[in-house]
Amino acid sequence: MDILKRHERNLLLTGILSLFVLIGCNDAPSTESPKKSPTVETDKKTGTDKPVKTQTENPVKTNSEAETLTITIVTPEQFQKELEKHKGKVIFVDFWATWCINCIKGMKETVELSKAYKKDGLVILMMCLDENSEGVMKRAKKILLKRKCLFTSLMAKDGSEDKTFQDYKIEGDALPHYKLYDREGKLIQTFISDEETAIDHEAVKKKIEEALKK
Repeated sequence: MDILKRHERNLLLTGILSLFVLIGCNDAPSTESPKKSPTVETDKKTGTDKPVKTQTENPVKTNSEAETLTITIVTPEQFQKELEKHKGKVIFVDFWATWCINCIKGMKETVELSKAYKKDGLVILMMCLDENSEGVMKRAKKILLKRKCLFTSLMAKDGSEDKTFQDYKIEGDALPHYKLYDREGKLIQTFISDEETAIDHEAVKKKIEEALKK
């Protein structure tokens, strides 16, 4: 009888111990850090959670100059109409081509002319006497942008054909070539170059100043 009672008591104690073990396992604190939302972080000073400001990628910057600079293909008649648009201004036309190294070097002088005399009424036109293909058009635009020639830009419809040089009266078919028009649209000076003679940019400035005073 005593043996039976001791057996029952042992079973009861065993059951109670097992219950405590189960309860202890369930209530034990987790060793893992609580997962937080990627949009929440803990303030080190206050110990409270606060929302995290998410950063958005910066928008791709576009070259606004490249978007606005265009080269318009024109006939000689359309070129004359472009001159008429600027009646009342002194007009300086820079005839050039992408294959002309001296033309590209001279663009620096053209830009300086604009800086010095634009406020006095000088208008500059860039006239490209080159093949008007897509490839040449892209190359011409790249050249103009690099040298900050952000002026009205034209390209001859007949490209670099002999007819083009005849239509625009380019003496000796030589580039660079400049033409200066007075406030009435009349051609008053031509500046030419050849293999032996470069354009005198000081003479160009002097003639522009004379035209602006009238």
